Amino acid sequence: MFRVLIAFLLIALAAAGAVWFADNPGEVTIVWLGAETKLSIGIALAGVAVLAIIVAILWSVLRFVLRIPRLLATGSRARRQEKGFTALSKGLVAVGSGDLVGAERHAQDARKWIGGHSLSLLLDAQAAQLAGDRAAAQRAFQAMTKTHGARLLGWRGVFVEAQRAGDATAARHAAEEAVKIAPSAAWANEAVLVDCFARRDWQAARSALERAERLRVLDKATSKRHRAVLFAAEAEDAMAHDNARALELAREACRLAPDLVPAVALTARLLGERGDVKKAAKLIETAWKSAPHPDLADIYVHLRSGDSALDRLQRAQSLAKLTPGDVEGRYAVAMAALDAREIAIARSTLDGLVSDSPTGRVCLAMADLAELDAADQGATRYWLARAARAPRDKTWVADGMTSDKWLPASPSTGRLDAFVWISPPELISAPTVEEPAPVAPAAADVLEIAPAPVVQPAPAPEPAPAPEPSPAPAPVAEASPPPQPAAALAPAAASGPSVPPAKPTPVVFPVAHAPDDPGAERQGAEPRRWRVFNG
Repeated sequence: MFRVLIAFLLIALAAAGAVWFADNPGEVTIVWLGAETKLSIGIALAGVAVLAIIVAILWSVLRFVLRIPRLLATGSRARRQEKGFTALSKGLVAVGSGDLVGAERHAQDARKWIGGHSLSLLLDAQAAQLAGDRAAAQRAFQAMTKTHGARLLGWRGVFVEAQRAGDATAARHAAEEAVKIAPSAAWANEAVLVDCFARRDWQAARSALERAERLRVLDKATSKRHRAVLFAAEAEDAMAHDNARALELAREACRLAPDLVPAVALTARLLGERGDVKKAAKLIETAWKSAPHPDLADIYVHLRSGDSALDRLQRAQSLAKLTPGDVEGRYAVAMAALDAREIAIARSTLDGLVSDSPTGRVCLAMADLAELDAADQGATRYWLARAARAPRDKTWVADGMTSDKWLPASPSTGRLDAFVWISPPELISAPTVEEPAPVAPAAADVLEIAPAPVVQPAPAPEPAPAPEPSPAPAPVAEASPPPQPAAALAPAAASGPSVPPAKPTPVVFPVAHAPDDPGAERQGAEPRRWRVFNG
């Protein structure tokens, strides 16, 4: 609407001007080369307008002619860029789809049309990585570090390649350069911090962590946790030469992260060595409620060096009451009871642990209990074998790696605070404990059965005459058997030698012997026999 009003206004002004010139006629006299020409004012104005248009057209034509070389160069450059970016797009798609031949061909085209461009260098690096050419990828990333706008990406690539090559010095240099370019780059700050942890340079690690906190690269909770891990790791190093400094650092770690078990355990142990038993006990009790751990239980039970075994049992029972039903508390009570030779308490506690899928340490504790109980001769061997097949106990796990000791960072990736106290995954599922397995036990515990090609139905049992003495079988070499599965080591020996073993079902193989157990060939025409457990 506004534009229509403006158009009407211009038309009105033009009409008003034409009327004014009509009401006020005039003449324009032009003298050129002795000739005099008189024109009306309207014709003179029209001539001036036509002359201006002609001059403008001539100037435009002349300007276009003068710009032809530059226009040709610009057009050629545009076509080259179009071809280059087309090749670049196709090359990135080829890299993403794993087409090595296509990626290399398009990278070569992009290098031809837009060589030196940061994206072309990136395509060269990715194609080299896809081909496994580490040296070419490193050269491409190094070239990117000198290209404006792609320096951070170049240092990132240099850092990754240095890590793959195991060059810690080059990786640290790349991370430091990246921090200078972009102080808020999270990966660069974390890499610098991880490198400081790896070199045990606690001052540099503290500076890197403070910089990350100042730039808000880490959130408050993560930053607080990382500082606690830093203090705990530094305290472990300080224990070698300065226990007072180690205690100060460990206390700071406990203040920042009360549930950090290594820091709590270290603080409690140092307090116990100084004689501050009450403070150490209170610290462990507070951490135990949120994170029960066997290290805390062990330190808590042995806080006072002069305690008797019964005193340690009472302390374990007190700690277990803080988390009723927790496995760690019951296991601590069971171990303390075994140490104190309180068989009844140990048995009642371990029976509750055995009812839930017992782990290896529970089976070993049952073996210790069976060894103390002289009335059960075969149970020790049974529980030792069952421990070999039992589910794995909790341990420190980080990035698929397990460790008996807590570490501040993952050895494989360098990630801080990566270790968690969990049960490691069972990579190979074992059969249930009750399933018997054909193994090779000692000769005294076996029953030899001759395999038959076809199993015929057994006739009705009849009283058999006394068997005649037969030749003794070939001697069996006495050798210690390999670790046996738990189910196979549950012989009838546990019930005493007076109980006759039940007759097992004959084992039938379609071949001379089992394909996974070739066994030893017997000499002579004596038929081959198999040795299995009675169970």
